[in-house]
Amino acid sequence: MTRPGKQPFAAGLGLRLALMVILALLPLGLLSLGQTRNLVEQSAEAHILGAMGETAQAALPEVLQIREAQSMARGLAQVLGQPGGMALCQALVDTAAAAAPAVAVVAFIPASGRIDCASQAGARGIVSGPEFDSLIAANQPQIRIVTEDRLIGQPVLQATHPVSATDPAADGHTAGYVSVTLPQRALGTARLEGTSENGDALLALTTFDEGGEVLTSTLGREAAATALPEAVPLVSLAGAGRRSFFGVSPEGERRLYTVVPIAEGLYLLGTWRGEGHDGLLQSAGMPYLFPALMWLAGLAVALYGAERLVLRHLRLLSRAMRGFVFGSRGSAPELVLDDPPAEIASLAETYQTLIDTILRDEAELENLLRQKAELLREVHHRTGNSLQLIASILRMHRRETTDPAMQQLIDALHDRVISLSRVHLGLYRIAGRADVAMDGLLAEVIAKVSAAQVRGPCGARRPAIRAEMVPMTLTAQQAVPLAMLVGEMLAAFPAEESGPGISLGLALEEGNMAVLTLTGSAAALPTLGGTGVEAPSVIATRLIRSFVAQLDGEMTVTETETETEAGTGAESLIEARVRFRIRLAAPEAAQDAAQTETAA
Repeated sequence: MTRPGKQPFAAGLGLRLALMVILALLPLGLLSLGQTRNLVEQSAEAHILGAMGETAQAALPEVLQIREAQSMARGLAQVLGQPGGMALCQALVDTAAAAAPAVAVVAFIPASGRIDCASQAGARGIVSGPEFDSLIAANQPQIRIVTEDRLIGQPVLQATHPVSATDPAADGHTAGYVSVTLPQRALGTARLEGTSENGDALLALTTFDEGGEVLTSTLGREAAATALPEAVPLVSLAGAGRRSFFGVSPEGERRLYTVVPIAEGLYLLGTWRGEGHDGLLQSAGMPYLFPALMWLAGLAVALYGAERLVLRHLRLLSRAMRGFVFGSRGSAPELVLDDPPAEIASLAETYQTLIDTILRDEAELENLLRQKAELLREVHHRTGNSLQLIASILRMHRRETTDPAMQQLIDALHDRVISLSRVHLGLYRIAGRADVAMDGLLAEVIAKVSAAQVRGPCGARRPAIRAEMVPMTLTAQQAVPLAMLVGEMLAAFPAEESGPGISLGLALEEGNMAVLTLTGSAAALPTLGGTGVEAPSVIATRLIRSFVAQLDGEMTVTETETETEAGTGAESLIEARVRFRIRLAAPEAAQDAAQTETAA
């Protein structure tokens, strides 16, 4: 029996109960999470839409000024296109510039490129270049971004409108166009305060064109880069209409960016603090704590309930069981539980009754085994004494007979009976044991057989027995037939005054195999080899084969020729080998041994 190992925490009853509670609360938790998520998404969307609306509101002055400039350019173009309108050009541009203080320059640029009609004298001169040619060829109203105006020296926005030629020979060609120029101060005034209800959340307003070039900024063109999103080029934001997104500023802070088109090719970028939305997430994240706390509370209640009602009692019960199974049963403490549930109390009572019954039954079994061992010892003792008595009777019969054949038969029977008697007397001391040390038992059997047969009934001295055995432990089921086999095989060698002697070996091989080897005079070949025809030899052969069969082994006998120790010639020897598998100990070993002895 192996001692049970420590069970993992995941296999515990408390954790499993907690998981069941969590699964029971899972639908309610998922519903709460879904509602909370919808609330957070709606709040975030409202926040973003509010920021976009405030950005559009902040761009309203620029949009109105641009539209005013476009209307001014269109009205002037219509007047100048009338017959005689060119004569009034200077007066018209001066009046228009005076009526709109935010306008920097109002001018009429003819197709020839020579400006003579402008609200400022510095704007007059000759204009040429690809931009001028494309403007004349377009022949349609436009909004142009001029990054560096030659008169103002800063980025400006020009609203242009073509003036049709009044000369019929012009065939509808453009006579020129009216240009209304708005300077940077009109597009990027510092109106940061008051642009929204949450004014501290708006950091900057930046205008840029389709090419992604910054035109104006409430922070100034030099610091405008700090208000732009990191890793998001402005050119990718142009032409996408209104949009909002979260990004990271060059300083690594989270920002909300909104893009609003304010004119064709002109866009306004609003930079907002990201803390407002983060705070919203933090406040909206509070409902997420409710299902989490609910699950944690369910887990804690389940663990506490399992520990209080079940686990602590089961630990005491398990500790008592392990102490009873693996510890000293005589000193096993009484199981005492503190206010257990009725089911566990009934289980503890049943366990207490069970161990009392087991202890009582074990005591009875020990008494039975002790009695059985004593009876078995007595059987071996009486059997050995009876066999010795039979041997004495056989000796008496031998002294009374004068027939040599009968004397030889009685001698063989006497030797066999003496061998069996010594085996039983050896088993007398080990009766009741499950395992038997075979090297010691066989050595004792050999010694007693040698002592009893130093001189046989015929007066011939038995040859010496040399034994070489490794320590080996067998069950009584195999020890008894092996001991009897050795005694019977030793009796097979005849009495000789001189001879090679007898060698006995017991060794182990791989695969839990054992080998018994007996070497001696070839005179024992009829008995060991099964070629004898006389009654003693045939009986001995049958007994030897029976013992080998009880061992589930195999026996081989070989004959060899070898030189004598004195060097006088060759002598014949035989080697008997019995190979068998060692069996594991079994509770019925003593009973099987008794059955083996009875069969023998």
